[in-house]
This record gives sequence, C-alpha cells and structure tokens, in this order.
Amino acid sequence: MPSETETTAPADDLGLAAFYADGNASDADLDDEAHQLGARIVEARTAMGLSGDELAHRLGVTPSTMDEWESGDQRLRSDRLVKVAGILGVSLSWLMMGHGVEPSARDTELESIRSDLRATQARLADALGELATLDVRLSALRS
Repeated sequence: MPSETETTAPADDLGLAAFYADGNASDADLDDEAHQLGARIVEARTAMGLSGDELAHRLGVTPSTMDEWESGDQRLRSDRLVKVAGILGVSLSWLMMGHGVEPSARDTELESIRSDLRATQARLADALGELATLDVRLSALRS
C-alpha cells in the first residue's frame, strides 16, 4: 500500500511528472518547486480560513504529513494534489505553478471577518464570565 507521501514522480495521467522531474531539473530546483507548492497550499488554506489540521483531516492524512507538504519537505502524490486544489478552490495549475485560479480577495476578506468574529466571541465569553462572577457576589450579599 502506498504511503501518504511519496518522493517518486507522480503518475503521468495528469502530466505531473514534468513538475517533479523533467530530466533537466536539479535537486535544488525540485526542492524549490516543492517549497513554492507548499507556500501556495498555505496561502490558499489561509484564504479559506482552514487550519493545517483541518485540511489534513479533510484529506485523510496526519497533521505531520500536512506540515511536511506545506514546508516542501515531502512531495504530494498527484491524487492528493488534485484533492488539495479542489478543497481549497484553486486550480491545479495555480497550485503547482502559480498560474490560473488562485485564492481570491473575497477569501482573504472572509478570513478577516472570521478572525474578527473569533475575537469578538472571545471577548463575549470573557464578559459572560465576569457577569457570572458578579451574579455570585450579588447572591452572596443577599443571603
């Protein structure tokens, strides 16, 4: 059974072999491409408002595997690359080479709103905690 990550060239059915090794690419070139791919995954994942753990769960891989892909330390199999692009709403060509459908400004704005919402929810939780404390103190005075 194949492992979650493979360092061999992916199947040619998607024409991805050239992405990983075109015969002229040095190991440094391949490492640079893997790091760029990882950076684009992080960019698209962040635009979608997903954590690395959430994306890993959706893909059925471990968070450590997701970290290795995002850091460029491991290459993705072609089937995983297609799934990542689909989940993140970007084109395969953008994910691989930076050309095509990319995360939109709308996605970035959505993440900003989500972040503001989380901060507001945290402040609300703190305020509710303070109210509960004051209620206990008030009940104690009435007794």
